[in-house]
Amino acid sequence: MNIVLGALLWHGGRQEPTANLYFMDGEGENWTVINYKVVMDQEQIKRGEAGLRYIGSKAIDQSDYYAIEVIEDNETVYNTIHTSQGGPVGIYENLGNFGSITAPLGADDIKPERTSLENTIVQITWKDNQGEIHSEQIPMSITDEITI
Repeated sequence: MNIVLGALLWHGGRQEPTANLYFMDGEGENWTVINYKVVMDQEQIKRGEAGLRYIGSKAIDQSDYYAIEVIEDNETVYNTIHTSQGGPVGIYENLGNFGSITAPLGADDIKPERTSLENTIVQITWKDNQGEIHSEQIPMSITDEITI
C-alpha cells in the first residue's frame, strides 16, 4: 500500500491523469505471486513489492538458494538472488515482500503499455532441502488498475 500512497502524494496537486497503477497476481504449480504492483508516470516507473506464497509439496525451509526474475515482454525488468553458505537462506522469512525497483523513463524510452504488462512472467528458481534445483514461470494477470 506504500506505493499507492506515494503515488497519490506524488501526483496530488495535478488535475489531469498523470500516473497509472496496476495490481497483478499469478499462480503456478508451486508458487503464488500476490499483489505485484507497477506504478508509472511520464518520468519513472516502479515495479515490485509483491508477496510470494509457496504452495509446493517439497520442503524448502533448509534451502540455501532462491532467485526471482520479473520478465515483461521478454525483457528482464527486475531480479534478485538470495544465497547462504552453512545454513538456510531463510526463504519463508523473505517472501512477504520480494523487493522493488524504480527506474527513470528517459526521453528515448517508451512508456510500457497495458499490453506489455499483460505479458509479465515471474520466474522463481530455488533449491529444495535435498539441494535439487527447481524453476517455475508464473504468468501474471492484471487484477486492478487505477489512473491518478
